[in-house]
Parts: sequence; structure tokens; C-alpha cells
Amino acid sequence: MSHAVVTPSPANGSAQGAAAGGAGAPAHWEDLSSFVRFLEQRGQLKRIPRAVDPVLEVSAIAQQVMRAGGPALLFEHVGD
Repeated sequence: MSHAVVTPSPANGSAQGAAAGGAGAPAHWEDLSSFVRFLEQRGQLKRIPRAVDPVLEVSAIAQQVMRAGGPALLFEHVGD
């Protein structure tokens, strides 16, 4: 099972910055799980539990959510 995290880019104006939440964010992350916990605690992460195609579905879903200013996405089953 593979995971993919997609976060809004500061360049497109849909995020508050690389820290994904501003104040209280560490300058760096020890690992991916600490970053995921940070986003979850702030309600800034949406888990996608169903299997998705890594070429067609991940990019389409991420593009729609980012255009709407949505949260970071965690695809839990990519290519399953």
C-alpha cells in the first residue's frame, strides 16, 4: 500500500504558506507522519480511503480540490 499527500501550493494562492497553518508550525518536519498529524489536528487534511489510479484519478481529484481551495489530501490506496 502506498500513500500520497498533496498539499496546496503557496504559489496558487490556495494555502497560507509552506507551513500549512501559519503560527506554531515547525520550521521542518521530522517525518511524514508528524506532518500528517499536524494537518489533521487543524482540520486541514482529507483522507481518501478508496483505491485510486495514480495516473488519472490522483491528479484529477487533487486539481479539483486545490482549485476549490480545499485541504491537503492523503490518498491511502494509490494503484491498488
